[in-house]
Amino acid sequence: MKLSEVVFKVNTGADAIKRAPIVEKDTGVKCLRIGDISQKKKITQWGFTKVTPDVFEKFQLKAGDIIIARTGNTIGVNFFIEQDMPSVFNNGLIRIKVDKTKILPRFFYYLMQTVQFKNHILSICFGTSTQPNMQIDDLLFYEVDIPKLETQVKVVSILKKIDDKIELNNQINETLESMAKAIFKEWFIDFGPVKAKAEGKKPFGMDDETAALFPDRFEESELGLIPSGWSINTIGESCDVLMGQSPPGITYNENRDGVVFYQGRAEFGDRFPTARLYCTAPTRQVKKGTILLSVRAPVGDLNIATEEICIGRGLAGLLHKVGGATYTYYLLSSFKGKFDMYNGEGTVFGSINKDTLANIKYASPPLDLMKKFLEITEPLDEQYLANFCETNLLIQARDLLLPKLISGELQLNEAISD
Repeated sequence: MKLSEVVFKVNTGADAIKRAPIVEKDTGVKCLRIGDISQKKKITQWGFTKVTPDVFEKFQLKAGDIIIARTGNTIGVNFFIEQDMPSVFNNGLIRIKVDKTKILPRFFYYLMQTVQFKNHILSICFGTSTQPNMQIDDLLFYEVDIPKLETQVKVVSILKKIDDKIELNNQINETLESMAKAIFKEWFIDFGPVKAKAEGKKPFGMDDETAALFPDRFEESELGLIPSGWSINTIGESCDVLMGQSPPGITYNENRDGVVFYQGRAEFGDRFPTARLYCTAPTRQVKKGTILLSVRAPVGDLNIATEEICIGRGLAGLLHKVGGATYTYYLLSSFKGKFDMYNGEGTVFGSINKDTLANIKYASPPLDLMKKFLEITEPLDEQYLANFCETNLLIQARDLLLPKLISGELQLNEAISD
């Protein structure tokens, strides 16, 4: 059957400028954009929008909706809507609603994950135009064997169990990161233990050995009051900073030939990037554990290199000279407000150069306090990485199973027993 035979409604989203603009104010309504699904952002990370009631009614995301990007470099990336959401979607995306008497929404979504479907997208979107674009009629022209609903239920059950475990790992990692972030903020941003000791109180939830690492008073500095004995440092003084440089385009490939290459933040995940491109003539390489900072729009997004890689001009690599990768990651995360200034209105193309980046100042704690922070938080980050690696294995398993289950090559009783 052609997809058009199992789809009962399909439409592009609301106009991103006139009908669903992104606004700073919390309106209670979000707007899903291409970048949100390509970067796998949670709804809490989507931008707010201000829409009229009729626009909300027409473009609200509802359970069972399948969303696919129709333009740009991440064309074809898709997203499944699990439940009704207080959100609309903009016109960079297409929404598909299927006829549930013929195909399950999630089975349709899994069809879109197959190599065959992705090749179909490539064949209809990349013509003579420099900007890839997808037409709805071309999208729905795709033809595929669709099994009975009973078989679809079983296929979805197997694949969804893997997806659920992946989601559980992601939730655990979100909790691990929030714990480490909370400690960093309390110690190094809010100076909570110092404030408590200055008032003659014992820092909450802290043993005596750790509390002794904090002073009991503040002193004046060029950044205002900071804990006594701390210093004012710049990123350049604390970290080795390497700005990326893009090798010639002819050296890029997706065949795992050469060194993993990241041009910018396109392959960023929640914390670790996903390798897609490789380079046979790397120019700027960074070590495993290097913090990757997006230096071109949007400035300030962070990931951590899980291996030695090559970085392009959209990224900078930072390694703290003594504080470790975990401390550096949370330190740079705390500069979000500073980085956001380079993404503000009036900038044609947000960017930050090495000098500006290196000259950002902050209150730096003594080495023994940084080491204590690492002692507490590095195990959390190690567990985060272990969950991330397990998730990648699950994804590989799912991606191997998916086409075999969809096509019927692998019988369901075999898949269940294995």
